[in-house]
Amino acid sequence: NVDGKKVNGVWDKTINLLSGNPFSERHQIFKFIIRSVYDASFLSENKIIYLLERLQNADDNLLTKKLKI
Repeated sequence: NVDGKKVNGVWDKTINLLSGNPFSERHQIFKFIIRSVYDASFLSENKIIYLLERLQNADDNLLTKKLKI
């Protein structure tokens, strides 16, 4: 069984680490993460959707911040 708080904590740290990378690098890392999440058979479909939506929202927020600068 996966601890939801630990998953969210790791996810938050991952998103924070990615924020310092250029878009092209971040895109490659996102592709890797997406494949890994889909391959994680222990996660429910709802949890996978939730994690991928968080990843997309984080990327959208990073792009918005960079465009405002």
